[in-house]
Amino acid sequence: IPTDPTIDAAVARLAPDVVVVTPLIDFVSYQVDYVKTARHLGIPVAMAVASWDNLTNKGTIAVQPDRAIVWNEAQKREAGRFHGMPADRVDVTGAQLFDDWFDRRPDSTRAAFCARTGLDAERPYILYLCSSMFIARDEVAFVHDWLRRLRESPIASLRNVGVLIRPHPGHAQPWADVDLSSLGGATVWPRGGEMPLFDDAKSGYFDSIYHAAAVVGINTTGMIEAGIVGRASFTVLAPEFAETQGGTLHFAHLTAPGFLRTAKTFEEHHSQLAAELAAPSSVTALAPFIEQFVRPFGLDAPATPRVA
Repeated sequence: IPTDPTIDAAVARLAPDVVVVTPLIDFVSYQVDYVKTARHLGIPVAMAVASWDNLTNKGTIAVQPDRAIVWNEAQKREAGRFHGMPADRVDVTGAQLFDDWFDRRPDSTRAAFCARTGLDAERPYILYLCSSMFIARDEVAFVHDWLRRLRESPIASLRNVGVLIRPHPGHAQPWADVDLSSLGGATVWPRGGEMPLFDDAKSGYFDSIYHAAAVVGINTTGMIEAGIVGRASFTVLAPEFAETQGGTLHFAHLTAPGFLRTAKTFEEHHSQLAAELAAPSSVTALAPFIEQFVRPFGLDAPATPRVA
């Protein structure tokens, strides 16, 4: 297929020294046309991997760029295995997406945050991070069941623990009018979901993790962010999500020893949560995965300067 003459003209008019596209790999990607144009015009072109799952669940690289910028050695192997990128054209930099999380501090006290979200500040709370529609199409039903089982648990700390449910920003509509009042101590916030791109939204999202005692979810990037903040993540290997948990290649990254705690039954899941509430995980315990997957050049080495 020839290059698009409109894109050829636009890029030629801009005359860039380099073209960088991200994420390039998507279910329907128009960026491949910019890679084709750059190569046609003799302009160096790079792809920057945007997220942890881009190389494994959204298709293949249709036209290869000159270079690929990836987070870690695991993604470097994926770029070669699944997309045919030669190893000498793949640069490992760490995950620039998360640089801001390492230096961020909470903007609100725990009491103020709980007041803002409707939680009881006298009780610890579990943060439930929802997944995308691709991962969990009917997560509302699952969360209802998960929360009901929590309230019926023989473990007192789980019957009384607070729960903050954070809808996925791309799949928040099902939560618009969900009522959890009958299950006690649970709240949905922010009700319409919120992409943490700007300062206020980032602060709210960071504070929700920072003040939480533990994080629960199905399969979400938020588990990596929680690990950076120092909060352990937990999940139930539910049959209805078999294809989007163990059935995906990127989920296996999270299950590295000492990071995401998986349970095959709700009883096992409850035991894990109760143990976490009694003796919270340390940042040190989560650090090996974060260093390997997010900052492979050291926890104090940000990725963005390497990308540049």
